[in-house]
Amino acid sequence: MRPGPRTTALWVVFPLVLVPVLTHIGSSGTSTDSSAVVRSAPLAPGAGPASSSAGNTKADAGTPVLLRATLNPINHSGAHGSAVATLRGTTLSIRIDTSGLAVGLPHAQHIHIGASHTCPAPGATGGGVGGQVRSKDAKKTVGPIAVSLTTTGDTSPDSDYALDRFPVGDAGYDRTITVSPQVAADLRAGRGVIEQHGVDRNHDGRYDGGARSDAKPTLPQETSNTAACGRLQRAPYQVPVGGVAAGGGGTA
Repeated sequence: MRPGPRTTALWVVFPLVLVPVLTHIGSSGTSTDSSAVVRSAPLAPGAGPASSSAGNTKADAGTPVLLRATLNPINHSGAHGSAVATLRGTTLSIRIDTSGLAVGLPHAQHIHIGASHTCPAPGATGGGVGGQVRSKDAKKTVGPIAVSLTTTGDTSPDSDYALDRFPVGDAGYDRTITVSPQVAADLRAGRGVIEQHGVDRNHDGRYDGGARSDAKPTLPQETSNTAACGRLQRAPYQVPVGGVAAGGGGTA
């Protein structure tokens, strides 16, 4: 009998395919399912890691900052002194001690922000009588008024020459006020300048003369001429300013 066709078993071997499974090893050393791993979105072209500058700015805004200024005489006034301030958010506690200001006369004083944030040189000359530095002369370096350092009431630039609300002679100044967020930011950056006004040039015990103020024409020029000036700069450490904590015995 003729044999039939031979049947041969053919074994086909498929290669083993390894499918990688992503796992996340937690701090405990155990694995977690890859579906729980959250990946951050890809950065835009040219972008770096998220910046923390905004957070730093906010943190700095809430941190008390100490500011100091040395006030030097302008217009040969003989006035000199110092200012120390603590800024907490938008709350500014400031104390000013000056000697040599005209006795018995009110002295307008302001925080200026802008221009080059610097004071006129002690020996500078201006457009006033006898070459005195007027308010507008000083404004070229100190910038415009940002805060009027009055003893009571309004502290805006509108109170620039409210002479009934400024210290008289060497009485000094100690007050806590609220400033705008922008002014607070400028002060933290060291852009504030304190300028005190009022020079009794002829030493007759009053502000007089035919020349009028370039800042307030209803007043004599002597009223607004610069007497002392100093830039507020951040100090490397913080101390209490004014109030009970510093022994000042007063409140805002």
